[in-house]
Amino acid sequence: MRLILIRHGETEGNPFARLQGRIDLPLSETGRAQARAAAEALKTEELGRLVASDMKRASETARIIAGCQARPVPVVLDSRLREVDLGVWEGMTLQEVQRKFPQELQRWLSDPKTSPPEGEKAADSAKRVSQLAAELLAMEEETIAVVGHLLVFQVLISVLMGVSPGARYPFHMYTGSLSELRIEDGRASLVFLNRISHVAEAGLAVESFKDR
Repeated sequence: MRLILIRHGETEGNPFARLQGRIDLPLSETGRAQARAAAEALKTEELGRLVASDMKRASETARIIAGCQARPVPVVLDSRLREVDLGVWEGMTLQEVQRKFPQELQRWLSDPKTSPPEGEKAADSAKRVSQLAAELLAMEEETIAVVGHLLVFQVLISVLMGVSPGARYPFHMYTGSLSELRIEDGRASLVFLNRISHVAEAGLAVESFKDR
């Protein structure tokens, strides 16, 4: 099985590096253009299933991708793919969090088992994502696409590959990016991560992706 992961397109909060978490923002115009670029890149993939977070930025991205498929593919919304709840940090930039919660932020960045103040417990996010991962491994479609969020994808990839990251951000995935895992005999291997060539080919600027 091929598992294609698509991070949602940009929202108005992404260019300012704001921690969005459960803030349910729709795509910006740039985000819709990123989603269309991802859809164009995936239009020949013959997706057997398209699963997405039920948050606006992910579900809208998924519907744009589904609309470019040669044959109809339903978008299955799954709340277990919602972004991690970041508690009191939501809406702040990392710089603001660093200024107001320096010790808590340092613990959160260095230890994936910790949680933001009033945020979702790391064990709870791992549990819901692990349940979804088990279901994905049992699916029989040749190619499955999943549209979701940065932090929840970091958990999902770690669970599927059976690794325990030593820090909060072992890898990054830009808005609108594509990644792929190959699943064989219940084991996952990483084929590529954070591909954005399709975004550049669509004529969209990629220089500022470091802030996304």
